Amino acid sequence: MAIHKFAELVKKHYVPVILILLAIGTLLRFYRLGTIPYGPEIDEASVGYNAYVISKTLHDEWGRFLPTIFEAFGDFKNPLYIYLTSIPVKLFGLSLATTRFINALAGSLAMLTVYGISWQVFKNRWLSLLTLGLFVFSPPAIFFSRIAGDGIMLSAFLISAALYSELIYLNSKKLRFAVLASSLLILSMFSYNLGRIVGPLLFCLFLLLNAFVKTKRSWLYLVFSVILLAAAGVLIYQQAQIGGADRMKYVGIFGEKKATVLEVNEYRGEGKNTKLAKLMYNKASFYGLTLAGNYLSHFGTDFLSVIKMRSEVFESYYPPLYLVVTPFYYLGLFLLGRLFFTTKNQRQRLLLGVLLFWILVSPLPSTITEGAPSGKRDLAALGSFEIVSVFAFFEFLTFIKGKKLHYRAIGLTLLAVGYFVQVGIFLSFFFHDYMLHYSYNYQKRENLIAEYITAHYQGSDTFMYSEQISGRPYIYPVFHLSLSPETLWKTREYHQIDRWNSITKVDKMKFVPAFVLESFTCDKTSTGIISLFLSQEEYMLFLSSPCARSAQASQSLLNPEARLKNRVYVITLPYYEVPIK
Repeated sequence: MAIHKFAELVKKHYVPVILILLAIGTLLRFYRLGTIPYGPEIDEASVGYNAYVISKTLHDEWGRFLPTIFEAFGDFKNPLYIYLTSIPVKLFGLSLATTRFINALAGSLAMLTVYGISWQVFKNRWLSLLTLGLFVFSPPAIFFSRIAGDGIMLSAFLISAALYSELIYLNSKKLRFAVLASSLLILSMFSYNLGRIVGPLLFCLFLLLNAFVKTKRSWLYLVFSVILLAAAGVLIYQQAQIGGADRMKYVGIFGEKKATVLEVNEYRGEGKNTKLAKLMYNKASFYGLTLAGNYLSHFGTDFLSVIKMRSEVFESYYPPLYLVVTPFYYLGLFLLGRLFFTTKNQRQRLLLGVLLFWILVSPLPSTITEGAPSGKRDLAALGSFEIVSVFAFFEFLTFIKGKKLHYRAIGLTLLAVGYFVQVGIFLSFFFHDYMLHYSYNYQKRENLIAEYITAHYQGSDTFMYSEQISGRPYIYPVFHLSLSPETLWKTREYHQIDRWNSITKVDKMKFVPAFVLESFTCDKTSTGIISLFLSQEEYMLFLSSPCARSAQASQSLLNPEARLKNRVYVITLPYYEVPIK
């Protein structure tokens, strides 16, 4: 009886319940956005600073006017997230919160699109409501909404919004929704690279389906789609010419130095490179097996429901599904597939086909890259987990409808308790323990140094930062300082190594491969103030130098600020720099 009373209460206040769920979900995506997780990590700092420079000058950090792709350290970032981030940065200043704002907003809006997809396919508001409820507390939905990256959540949201728009079109025949769906897919391609795989596949599906949907002026949609696709192709070609195509060289499984090819060569070598060995061990078969294994791993329990102590940045500690939900996901995949092939309702089959196609193509960006299965590269599937699981749950409710009431009540209560216990464990970990155990993933050491530089910037003449502590360290202090673009452009010194930019100087800051004792001497008549940031090994070497034995240096070493956490040592002393001959 209590369950029925609860259902009646929700039915009576359906819209307020939705608003409450949306409010909770938005809170979970925005609460302490600038501190949880720690940051910025290297990509967030790059994205945020480029958004800041764009907001000030309409140029990127390398001085290019309104670029179609942003060069960072030698890699390249898609433009949409940076351009959108320039808006909150312009309004509220450069910070970690404003850098992450667009992804948090996209993650909040995704709650609406996931609810909408469920409603458009099943036309069952109870099923849609429960889908929304599960998505509000989805671990990857919360986690990836709270980090900037290169616009991961933005791209996933645009894909879900495109699906929602296309489903509305298929149900209503209103052409503007088909146009909107195609436009959103194109935008997803310029946010994060998963959109480069999933976006075109869905675009082609929509184009094919819509060509057979008879509506007024449908030819306008076809013309618009062709123009849109051509414009996107031109932009992607321009990006590739600049260097945007290099990304797959680093993350893809294809290439002469990748693991698959090295494994083929190893087996051939063991077979003494005979014709039989070359026939048995070849790229085609090994790539096929690798791709198949990568793809299927996205549907395995190890990826879907096993908690992992991950050390990789941008990989959620929690899996996509809570353990109690996982059986319903597998059941839902089976039931949806069966319904697709058995239903005689052509419209239902069409809608289910779009849903299943989305589920099947979403793992492809992760499949073709190293490190599969990857939560961030599978993020195009966001929302499908909840839709499929809730569909199976409602089928399960139908199955147990004839069972005794108290058995049903006990079973549903146990499911609800198990679910909310797991939600509580996740939220407790993410908003408390994650900061303690995983802050190193988000460059806490580098940000501590950047905060020190910011606090002492006006009182020092030079900051020397050893790259033994961190590679490409310049981006953290320029982010924390909100260093003016003009100062960066005028004072920056750099060189390229294998097309990667190595910054050696920015304004008062010098970045050296290693601290060289021979380049310094302590002179009591010197008035310059330098702060040295050394690794533990370099610090031990410094202790044996004449500078460390001087009275002034000894005082600075006793200063409580002389030592930061994570074995970074900060020494401030008068100095005279000796030119290296």
